[in-house]
Amino acid sequence: MGIVIYPAGLMNLLRHIQDEYKNPEIYIMENGMDEIDNGTKTLAEATNDYGRKEFIKSHILIMGKAIRLHNVRLKGYFIWSLMDNFEWERGYKMRFGLYYVDFNDNLKRHMRSSGKWLSEFLDSKESLHKCYFEGHREKGYAPKLFDTEYLDPDNWRLSYASDI
Repeated sequence: MGIVIYPAGLMNLLRHIQDEYKNPEIYIMENGMDEIDNGTKTLAEATNDYGRKEFIKSHILIMGKAIRLHNVRLKGYFIWSLMDNFEWERGYKMRFGLYYVDFNDNLKRHMRSSGKWLSEFLDSKESLHKCYFEGHREKGYAPKLFDTEYLDPDNWRLSYASDI
């Protein structure tokens, strides 16, 4: 069992909103990917978040297609979140940030690889090409980002550890 990322679902949702609600302006207020941090990662491991970079890249790519191919009136996209924060259900174990916050070292902030990529992408004229998720979808299966399953004693739900 693993977490599946399906950016085409965003395309379907944008098209549904366009058709069902007479083509309104759309703002995506919160979109992001979490990862488990049970306190065992080194700083290098915590800031190398390839999966999040590919998540963001794939969603930007699919939003561009929705705008170009279907004239979806998407006016804003906000990534969740700038920095790691407290999540109500999981506390500080779930990390969403483009910046890693070291809760054990005076809240020092470290830019993750996804934040660095996004900053460079936004400063450039680079166009997006196929990303990790799109390549797998064309092969007929969805990629898994997490292969290791473990049970968190503080929560009845299963958790996943990244293999990327």
